[in-house]
Amino acid sequence: SYDLVIAGGTVATHLPDFTQRWFDSQGTEDNILSQLLAFRTGQRPATIMHQITRGYSQEQLAEVAKYFAAQK
Repeated sequence: SYDLVIAGGTVATHLPDFTQRWFDSQGTEDNILSQLLAFRTGQRPATIMHQITRGYSQEQLAEVAKYFAAQK
């Protein structure tokens, strides 16, 4: 599915174990989305995530959040 393609880009950028641990630590789907949007707006400091998240719509980021929240 499309959300798996987007999520795959995240896993490909980081080690899969690190990626899942980060998303696990964020908790719920809503909190994961909140963190992704914080990267996107610059509210959460980052070296590159703010640039990456700007490349996706809010709907796409919601799909990423949904995917990783379901992996628990």
